[in-house]
Parts: sequence; structure tokens; C-alpha cells
Amino acid sequence: MKWINSTWMHISDTWSYRSEPERLRILIEAYWRVLLGAAGVVMICAVLYSSANLISALGREEGEPTLSPSGGRTTFNRAGLQAALSGFAERETNYEFLKKNPPNFADPSK
Repeated sequence: MKWINSTWMHISDTWSYRSEPERLRILIEAYWRVLLGAAGVVMICAVLYSSANLISALGREEGEPTLSPSGGRTTFNRAGLQAALSGFAERETNYEFLKKNPPNFADPSK
């Protein structure tokens, strides 16, 4: 309990005199260590997560698919596909027309 109290007193004393260079150095060093610690925790979490996914992918049997065949399956709609493709063709035609014949706008600064 005495250790916590003395640590808190040291922190509050350092914060109250943060305009002095000696105290500012202590605060900057603490801030830097917190940033490095947070970056280290993020790196460790990323490595653990990716390792778990790698082990999970390698542990699957040969015949077992990675994705389930029923999950996320949508029916193929030929009419919708044709409409999307014709939309792209119309946009290309419109783009080529506007590239050759740019619209004339009045300059608002004049």
C-alpha cells in the first residue's frame, strides 16, 4: 500500500512540474514506453491471430472445402448480368463522347 501511495505522489509531483525539462523528460519517457508497449501488444495479438488461422487452415482434411458450399451462394441471373454489362458499354460510349466533345462552362471568376 505504501508503494502505491509513493508512486502516485511521484506521478502527481512530476505532472505538476511538467514545465521543467527534467520532469518533462520523465513524462516523455513514460509516454514512449506506453506507446512501445501498446505496439508490442498489437503485434503479439496479430501474430497469435494469424498463427491460429494458419494452424486452422493447415489442420483441415484434404477433402474438406475451405468455404461451405451453401454459404453465401446466390443464384446466377443472366438478365441482371446482361444489364450490368450493357450499363458498362453505355458508360464507355458516354465517356468517349464527352472526351471528344467536352461541355463548355462559363468561367465563374470572370
